[in-house]
Amino acid sequence: AATVTGDNMTWSAAYTMTDNNTDNVSVSLNIDFEDLAGNPGSDVTSTIGGSAVWFDRTVPTLSSVTIASNNSVSTLAKTGDNITLSFTSAEAIQTPTVEIAGHTDTVTVNGDNMTWSAAYTMVSTDSEESVSLNIRFSDLAGNAGDNVTSTIGGSAVLFDKTKPVLLPVDNVTTPTSDNTTLSYTFSSTEAGTITYGGGCSSSDNSTSGGDKEITFDALADGIHSNCKISVTDNASNTSDN
Repeated sequence: AATVTGDNMTWSAAYTMTDNNTDNVSVSLNIDFEDLAGNPGSDVTSTIGGSAVWFDRTVPTLSSVTIASNNSVSTLAKTGDNITLSFTSAEAIQTPTVEIAGHTDTVTVNGDNMTWSAAYTMVSTDSEESVSLNIRFSDLAGNAGDNVTSTIGGSAVLFDKTKPVLLPVDNVTTPTSDNTTLSYTFSSTEAGTITYGGGCSSSDNSTSGGDKEITFDALADGIHSNCKISVTDNASNTSDN
């Protein structure tokens, strides 16, 4: 029952909601009263002016959680890449607190308080690992949802900030006759795409890591001392030439 106080003209009644009350309903009211002479008034079962209170004790949940990078491979990220965490709540929620890779980030909300996104730019001090996430949220009634620390559906982003390292294995030998095909063997710490520069080229544009022998395209007569080779890994980290 409600606790009623007043001065015979102005009254208030208070009640503390419990888990036994019906969930997801407008809180009902009923005022039964009479004047000092005992004349009964008509029972009042609604407010004047339309005010109402909705009772909600349901723990909110997220129905969708995905993570992606703006890297050319959305499941990978290098230093400077942007990570976007997108999620949808099953009901309207308050502005959540979001962590990406251990950092609290700015959250952008659309107009319905249900579809959200958070963004973070990876930096060189972040750990090379699967990018972590943590979403803390409550619904509009203040019911706290369980912290969400993984995506729904399995999307993930791996942070890779390490450049491939190239080392020579066999140096290019000086040709002793015309039309000699030149080859070169180097070692790479990672698989990736090979890029040539400095006047050298080859149709061989990939390495699986480890030792790699490449055959250069035909070179014009003369001295070639500025040939460059670099390897770019799947996260777009490029080795030094």
